[in-house]
Amino acid sequence: MLKDEYKVSVIMPVYNAQKYIERAVKSVINLLHAGELIIIDDGSSDDSLQVARNLKTVYKRIRLLTHKDNKNHGPAQTRNLGIRESKFDYVSFLDADDYYLPNRFDIEAELFSTIPQIDAVYGFTLANYESAIAKQIFEKGSIPERTTFSEKILPQDLFKALMLGGYGCFHTSGITIKKSLLKKTGVFNTDLRYGEDTELWYKLSLKGKLVAGSIHDPIAVRWVHEKKSIHEHEKMIPYRNKMHEELFSWMLHKPLPFEVKNLFFNALLRCSYYEHVPLHKLLFKKLISNPDMLFTSFFFKKLKLELSKR
Repeated sequence: MLKDEYKVSVIMPVYNAQKYIERAVKSVINLLHAGELIIIDDGSSDDSLQVARNLKTVYKRIRLLTHKDNKNHGPAQTRNLGIRESKFDYVSFLDADDYYLPNRFDIEAELFSTIPQIDAVYGFTLANYESAIAKQIFEKGSIPERTTFSEKILPQDLFKALMLGGYGCFHTSGITIKKSLLKKTGVFNTDLRYGEDTELWYKLSLKGKLVAGSIHDPIAVRWVHEKKSIHEHEKMIPYRNKMHEELFSWMLHKPLPFEVKNLFFNALLRCSYYEHVPLHKLLFKKLISNPDMLFTSFFFKKLKLELSKR
């Protein structure tokens, strides 16, 4: 594949974002490698759908979708609809209140066209603020303003880097994925309203070859406003816990190395202490009733040892 032939299906879920959609669309539509922009209205109660319809009449690369029942289904199901309907072999994501920078696909186009073994490329997303109040709320959540990695991580070490932390992470607007990898991992978990992206990144890092693109120069902007869902910290905690449980369930039947299982267990244990939620005890109850002990025996022994300390 030649660099100029590289095309991406950009998937944009929209929920009550009429104020921001046009900026987001314009940040995508003139990019050489954006083969199509799929906008999916997720049951908006404002004029988002009409704004999207108006933009579709201007820009021919826009495809506009809605859920059949026109109700709100959340980001996971909405993005999954976009993935199913996408025409190109690569997909990226953009929330309707965020926007891409002109260099969004430059480095990854070079990487994908020259190294066919790569399954996904991630880059640097920078937070920008609509108001001083939005910045204050954002900072209370201890969320990094610069969502990127401090250094390039080898694909085989990425799961470890994500689990242990300290190196950084990537944001939904800063990753492009081969659809062939999503066939191996599955798409976004519709049982999660929050943390569905993080869970998928873990799966991708275990099953595919993910490499760093532009990690020093931003390729997308997370626009932080007062109503952005990321501020809902209290709502996120139970979903973060559920995300770990869902990831555990996915891992049960995977032939994963000892180091991966051990990393996951220790990260889960740290999370349970930090959140003051006994996740390991909840998972222990699930383990002892699970008929498949070939993989879970590792966790069974670790959990039993941990519980014996209490």
